[in-house]
Amino acid sequence: GRDLSSSYGEVSIRCQYDETIRIPGIIPCRLGRYTQMTTTPQDIIRLAYGQLIQTMELCQSFYTKLIEAAETKRKLILAGDSDELGNCIKVENELVSRFADCESSVRNAALKLQRALGVETDETASLTEIRLMLDQERQDKLLQMQQQLNQLAKRLHEINESNQLLMKQELALIHDMLDSILGSAESDYIYDNPKAQSLVKRPSGIDYRT
Repeated sequence: GRDLSSSYGEVSIRCQYDETIRIPGIIPCRLGRYTQMTTTPQDIIRLAYGQLIQTMELCQSFYTKLIEAAETKRKLILAGDSDELGNCIKVENELVSRFADCESSVRNAALKLQRALGVETDETASLTEIRLMLDQERQDKLLQMQQQLNQLAKRLHEINESNQLLMKQELALIHDMLDSILGSAESDYIYDNPKAQSLVKRPSGIDYRT
């Protein structure tokens, strides 16, 4: 007989004329001589949840690439390779832009999941708040994804802080070298108050907040 096709999101079903097909999670309904498949609320939740997990996994891959770029940048700073450092920064900026798009996709997927759950959408709702609306198995998976992303974010933050400190040190070293060669243009007429120097705050360490 003639084939009839029906699809919804990730669900794609083919029904043959005058034949009933049973698929877990999908309810078959007979109308006349044809089989019609109806999508249940649980199917919509499953699809929305799957999309959220996929976008979070994509963010995870971008975090990994950003960490690799940051580690490469650290090596180039230490090596004093300014040409390759410039290329590395261009790659890093492109990754940051794509990561921002990925985060936007996560927010959209979270809103879609809220609608699938039948709750009023709230753009300010955290993933933790949304997670608590799910069944235990999905809660555990989403919690695992959150923890992995937080660990990657913390690692990236640490490397970036270290790179910024290295850059400042390199710039200070170059400045000192120029001063030793050319002499300080300011040292002849600017009075340095020794008491004022004691008021300068020193870095207290890396900020681990993300």
